[in-house]
Amino acid sequence: MSNPLDLIRDADLDLPSSPRGPRIVMLVVGVLALLLVAWLVIPSRSLPADCGDLAAEDDDDAASPVHDQICTAEAEVADDRVVALGSEDPRAKTPAERLRSVRLFALAKGARVVLVFSGADEAVQAWMRGKGSLKGFKVAQRGRFFDPDQQKGYAPLARPIRDGLGLGTEPYLIFDRDLTR
Repeated sequence: MSNPLDLIRDADLDLPSSPRGPRIVMLVVGVLALLLVAWLVIPSRSLPADCGDLAAEDDDDAASPVHDQICTAEAEVADDRVVALGSEDPRAKTPAERLRSVRLFALAKGARVVLVFSGADEAVQAWMRGKGSLKGFKVAQRGRFFDPDQQKGYAPLARPIRDGLGLGTEPYLIFDRDLTR
């Protein structure tokens, strides 16, 4: 026997022939084809888009971020206004542990986007110790843009953030690296 497939067709093996064989093969091929098409068509959340620099005014090709978009973005804090929400742990031994549940909200330069920082982030703490505020602090990170009025759990926080940062009545988005799914 020169062809290994001849074993399947060999009458000496007494293998029963299956009338469903071609139908099963077609079904498997069809399912695999559908999975391939779905994989190509449905956008993957694991590969975030690149939103670029949120402060870049000369980038005409850059699309404005939208609600529930995950991407990598660069941003800079516009001014020294910060809204701190959460509570400190007075029993903690280190500043990072004490500020673990505190979130800092600051306006990004050039866009109607609010950046979220962890109070426990060492880079944030070092910047604030050196500069006295978050103004000028730059980030380049993967995160999720969302409308606080549409995000579960954020609606009650939307007004304090809006008022504390002087955003008026215009809509804004929040960019948070901790809410990537």
